[in-house]
Amino acid sequence: MKDWQVTPPNFIVPKTGLSLLCLFAFIISPLLLSGQDYIYKTDHTIIEATVAKVSESEIEYRKYSNPKGPVYTIPRNSIRMIIYQNGEKETFNEDNKPQAVATSASVNSVITREPMSINKARMMLLSGDIRGAVSTYAQLAAIDSNNITLASEFAYALGINGIIDAAFMKLDKLWQNNAQNQEVRYFTAQLFNLIGHEQLSEAIRGNTDNSFAPAWISANAASLNSTYKTKNTTTSFTKNDYINKLKTANKLVARNMNLQSMLQFEEIISFFPEEYLPYLGYSIALEKAGMLKQSSQAIEKALLKTGNTPEANEKKKFLSQRLDMVNSKINVQKEPHQSNQNKKNNPESDNFQMLAYAGGMFTSGYASFNTRMGYFIGKSSNVAVDLGFQNSNSLTRVNIGASAYYRWKVLVYGSGVNASFGKDIKALYFKISAGPSFMNRKRTASYDIFWDINVAASKDNPSTFGFSIGRSFYFGKRKQYK
Repeated sequence: MKDWQVTPPNFIVPKTGLSLLCLFAFIISPLLLSGQDYIYKTDHTIIEATVAKVSESEIEYRKYSNPKGPVYTIPRNSIRMIIYQNGEKETFNEDNKPQAVATSASVNSVITREPMSINKARMMLLSGDIRGAVSTYAQLAAIDSNNITLASEFAYALGINGIIDAAFMKLDKLWQNNAQNQEVRYFTAQLFNLIGHEQLSEAIRGNTDNSFAPAWISANAASLNSTYKTKNTTTSFTKNDYINKLKTANKLVARNMNLQSMLQFEEIISFFPEEYLPYLGYSIALEKAGMLKQSSQAIEKALLKTGNTPEANEKKKFLSQRLDMVNSKINVQKEPHQSNQNKKNNPESDNFQMLAYAGGMFTSGYASFNTRMGYFIGKSSNVAVDLGFQNSNSLTRVNIGASAYYRWKVLVYGSGVNASFGKDIKALYFKISAGPSFMNRKRTASYDIFWDINVAASKDNPSTFGFSIGRSFYFGKRKQYK
């Protein structure tokens, strides 16, 4: 942008009716604006334009910021690519002819080599061969345009190469359908960090898993961003710049190009921090991008900038309503989050987790059969109701009791109380059990070996020692053992 002598403009606050009209016009005006074309030059610069004509030798266009202005021409051999407002793309090779469509054989060849090629692009990026990395990513993207990983990394490589507009165009398209994809969010955050918008970078990282980072770049991202950090070279901003930038940013919001619009609003606000309209537009872009907390903060700043004059009351009323609407969305978002947080703190709180055990021991003079129905109260602990019978020396007893068990790796141990009933006998026993338990691969059942010690509560009854082999079955949504 050319240098201008800047005199801070004095914006006149309109009367109440006109003020509200301006507010609504600001919100709906993007729908009335025409789209723009992007001309990518071979020197890696980008022109925002409305293309009028493409001939064999030159391109004719008008500046997007001045659609009724003069027609400019540029040699066709200095153009690498044009992306039109409807998304269509036209590329040119060194002979100034549209590039030929790849044959099926060449497509299959590139797809076959893709894992090696993407690794090559990554190595180029990390080693400082940025143009080589961009070229390699571009070749892969031409073949596989639906690969989210590839597109995310390509956008970041473009940003490292200084082609910021193209980088954010790619990310905006990814963001529309893949806003929660971790790779998309990671490289978006890195790109904002690259151009010095740390707060936006942090806001995006705050909406995803902060620990996520692709292994190939996790240790090098900070160094890359520091080495290739882009500085804002804009030194002045006139009233006309303000109006044109505001229109452009607003139009980008309407087209769901929210990341690009954020950049525009950031620049506007840096030069005109006392104007409320940029904060309002910024809040819309942030809301559409899912950053509700930041959207709410932007509206609060807009409220502060409206002033305390009587004419500002209607604007404040409108902004307050919008603030309430955004905050209500934040509250709706918090409720499931809090529920999920409770599940995270107690992952078994809503699971019905149980086990059933059956086992015993049989010899010529002794037989026992025990069953147990248990309920898990923790990851590795359960409480159970015990029922069994025991026959020794022609004397049969029925045992009923309750116990608690705990697993530590393959060892299970527990204790409880048993009441024993039989002919001419009623006794209470304290039970201690321990032994190994071997879980199957699916962790749905285990083979268990228990040594049981029954200590009589009364001296009139003898204590006993038993041994049993059995099998446990686990069912319900029990958190599996590690």
